[in-house]
Amino acid sequence: MPRKGGTQIVLIADDNDDTLELLARLLENEPYEVITAMDGQLALDKFYEVKNAGDCVDLMILDYEMPHLKGVTVAQQLHDAGEQVETVLLTGSSDPILTVRRQAAGITRRWDKPANPDELKANIRTILRLRRAAN
Repeated sequence: MPRKGGTQIVLIADDNDDTLELLARLLENEPYEVITAMDGQLALDKFYEVKNAGDCVDLMILDYEMPHLKGVTVAQQLHDAGEQVETVLLTGSSDPILTVRRQAAGITRRWDKPANPDELKANIRTILRLRRAAN
């Protein structure tokens, strides 16, 4: 998979402008390419744009509640298509069925809103460091 100078790609999807901007700003000085999407369908489209360009998304951070497609639906569609991408669900929902849906969609982590920016940044670094080591 081609890499622009070894840069890992993070795709962040959230329909809340403030959350999207916060996450993108957290990573602006990190060695990652950050792609943002305002809804689930756009996130899916951007995932495949990256793939069709011969690269891959290393980490997806998906809001649970978004227009067009919920984050867990995006992850489920990618999972069903056999796509391998580390995915985190960002949510304020405490619905217990969400855990079952998240796991069925191949989502390995869930971060609760509101999230501590320092913890988010540390977790993102750890996930991407582990992904790089595995490849």
